[in-house]
Amino acid sequence: MKRLNEIVRKSYIAYLDFILTEFIERASKIDEEIGTNISKDYPNLLAHTKKFLELPQIQKYRKTDKFKANHQDLQEIISKL
Repeated sequence: MKRLNEIVRKSYIAYLDFILTEFIERASKIDEEIGTNISKDYPNLLAHTKKFLELPQIQKYRKTDKFKANHQDLQEIISKL
């Protein structure tokens, strides 16, 4: 976990940021749906996700049709698993 903490403290956006954000958002949604709070055990990841989602470039991208379409495709794939 120490190495992961170092990775999430970096000052640039990487592909891993998108993967971690997707994972944390999904884990948090599962927590809500089944009444658990497992994601609270990873405060550094939650903080990193929050910081990432607050970036103006990310907020702008997440409002685009391209993001919405890609995100919908991913949700459909996951729902079929």
